[in-house]
Amino acid sequence: MFSLHPAEHLSSSTTFYMVTDCTGTCIPSPTSQTNTETVVSLTGIPPATVTVSSNSFSIATSVIGPNAAQPGTSTTLATNDNRVESVAWESNSLWASWNDACIPSGDSATRTCLRLVQATTSGATATKAQDFDFSASGQYYFYPAVSSYQGQLVVSFGRSSSSIFPSAMATGRASSDPLNTLQSAAVIRAGTTADTSGRYGDYFGAATDPTPTSSSTFWVAGEYRKSTTFQNWNTVIGQIASFTAPGTFDYSVSLNPTSGSVVQGSGTTSTVTVSLVSGTTQTVSLGTSISPSATGLTSTVNPTSGNPTFTSTLAISTTSSTPTGSYSVTVTGTSGTLSHSAIYTLTVTGQVTGDFSISASPSSLTMNRFGSASTTITITSLSGFSGTVSLSTGTLPAGVTASFNPTSVTVASGGSGTSTLTFNGHGGGTATGTFTVTVTGTSGGLTHSATITLTITKH
Repeated sequence: MFSLHPAEHLSSSTTFYMVTDCTGTCIPSPTSQTNTETVVSLTGIPPATVTVSSNSFSIATSVIGPNAAQPGTSTTLATNDNRVESVAWESNSLWASWNDACIPSGDSATRTCLRLVQATTSGATATKAQDFDFSASGQYYFYPAVSSYQGQLVVSFGRSSSSIFPSAMATGRASSDPLNTLQSAAVIRAGTTADTSGRYGDYFGAATDPTPTSSSTFWVAGEYRKSTTFQNWNTVIGQIASFTAPGTFDYSVSLNPTSGSVVQGSGTTSTVTVSLVSGTTQTVSLGTSISPSATGLTSTVNPTSGNPTFTSTLAISTTSSTPTGSYSVTVTGTSGTLSHSAIYTLTVTGQVTGDFSISASPSSLTMNRFGSASTTITITSLSGFSGTVSLSTGTLPAGVTASFNPTSVTVASGGSGTSTLTFNGHGGGTATGTFTVTVTGTSGGLTHSATITLTITKH
């Protein structure tokens, strides 16, 4: 038997419980999987006779998940294997949690997620009551710790993604919540940089308040990152109120941005956010419609479904034959009899004539990792070009942010316009060295770029 985890006993009992999800040939390897949970019970107090019993039941197959992605680095967070990590027992309810692999709703990739299994105990007998994964599209959840109070459950855990630094999170459920669900997760402390140590996860815990109240039922501890240095991990402690029944399920649909203009033959995107308003999250399906319909004008969303809160991308395309004018693109989210919508207002303009050039002055900048540096981006009309040019940067050095003021430049035929590009360092997490940053200007189907040499020093 491998990795037998003792339960935290939160009410009086004459039986002591321990849990494992790994017996027999189960080993911690990249292909390790298990479909059995075993509950070991000990009855009796030494020096009297101690009776040891075990009870196994089937669970959904659990597989070791991938390491977790982080922003701005190829270094991933070690999420380790799928052994039981936390167990809590209270009034014949036995909760166990560990890392698992799953494909979250609305996602297409395998992520590390949380596995939660509840058993109902009666002496040496344990019967499965709940068995489910908890996850979010595009994110990695890891290292769950659990505690319980009067049927409520709290879960402390970590998360990261390609756009979210390692952060401390918490979720839970009320006793009356639907089976195999948790309420929406809350951020206890957001990380501000990546972890490059290659080790993670020793610092998550959950406990019931010694004198629980509605405003202080649980305490959680979690790891987050505000320094990349190995020794400089950060731990936060959070106070959690009572979990109450969340009410009737409802959600909202919003778009960002809500409007835009494209040239015939080009396209644009907008972020769709489906937010949980109340109740326990359920699947929402997304679709689009366009009014009035027009030749070559199409819209799609990806992903087409998910469990709130989640995001999707609205993509709108036109062809050179699409008539100019104004259109309404409606994104509708449906779940059972519920339906909510948001509207994107699209303006299609005629194709641009002429061309433009883009330049940076100065084209070489030096700054320290705590400082900033600026350059002027100039857009110049060529061959009668007139229109608006949107500006963007390519990949930036780790820990560096960039901003344009303004974010786009409008030029008249034969004229020019400028924008100030400012780079900002963010302290110890900022990379040092010499980097090439690409600045791109886009107007309809026209795209041009300029490069800037950015040198970042330590001091």
